[in-house]
Amino acid sequence: MSPRSARVGRTACASFAGVALVGWSAAAPAVDFAVGPANAELLLAAGAQGATFEDPRDGARGEDGDFNWAARLDVEWITDRGLTLGLRAEVDDGGRRSEELNRDELYVYAAGSFGRVEVGEQDGPADVMSFHAPVLALGQVRGDFARYAGSVASLSPADTADSFKLVYLSPPLRGLRFGLSYTPEFEVNGSDPDLRRRVVQNDVVEAGAQYETPLADEWLLGASAALVRGNADPRTTRRDLSAWSTGVQLRRDSLVLGAAYVSNGDSSDLVVNDEREWNIGAAWREERWGAAASFAQVRSRLLDNRLVGIGGFRRLGEYVIVRADVVHVDERRPTSAGDGYVALLEVAVEL
Repeated sequence: MSPRSARVGRTACASFAGVALVGWSAAAPAVDFAVGPANAELLLAAGAQGATFEDPRDGARGEDGDFNWAARLDVEWITDRGLTLGLRAEVDDGGRRSEELNRDELYVYAAGSFGRVEVGEQDGPADVMSFHAPVLALGQVRGDFARYAGSVASLSPADTADSFKLVYLSPPLRGLRFGLSYTPEFEVNGSDPDLRRRVVQNDVVEAGAQYETPLADEWLLGASAALVRGNADPRTTRRDLSAWSTGVQLRRDSLVLGAAYVSNGDSSDLVVNDEREWNIGAAWREERWGAAASFAQVRSRLLDNRLVGIGGFRRLGEYVIVRADVVHVDERRPTSAGDGYVALLEVAVEL
């Protein structure tokens, strides 16, 4: 990762240029209908986002925005024997950076007393089972700010994102769950004529585990660990995928506290990089509103990048939701240093 940064100044409260992004939260409305013996749920979203920013690399200030759309279809059928079969199909225009709102998945699943099996384009257990700084709405340190300046924190190990994979998630046993996945091929920039600009990892295995136990006064304590291993295509001259993380989470009602340490090593890099990260944050989520704050520091041989983000969402009526973030980035390189900021606001309609 080579994050870029940003400094929060008085212009962080400047007017937002208007155009686009969208997604949904847990409280989003949906259209329910039947597909034969199965139940289905359809969600549609579209909206406008604007941002004001200062790019830490050259100090340039500006305003920008974009327009995005998204759709999600869930189909689920429960058999007479209690087996749950389902399909999730998500599509968007590919602009999202937010960990919470980025959606582009297509997979089928089966769940029962044995756990859950998923086949298709879906995140693996190294992502979904890792505890870390919580993200909310536009994502704070792992969010949409990176569309304008800087780049997101990892939060969890470098993985295969939504590549095609086979996933198994175990049922909880005395508070312990684990997951495994296999990805035949993970590819980025696969059509680039310069092989060194391609990322191709083969036979990628992800493993994740989490343990939760109740504490006094209705608190719930959790711990997680994740590991990712893959083999780089030698034609790209890049390093193998080799990353791991450990995290903790403390939760009570609407409050979530989380932190993690991530080691991405030289994963998919052209040179020895030894990238490491630690992150910490807190979030409060209600049905119609929420707020979060998070911090991440990413260190490697070529970069020391610090991100601080605050933000939240507010649902206005049944169909309209407003989201906002302010993220400060402080970036240090061997030959340069700079900081800047991104402040962004989104208004979305969800049906």
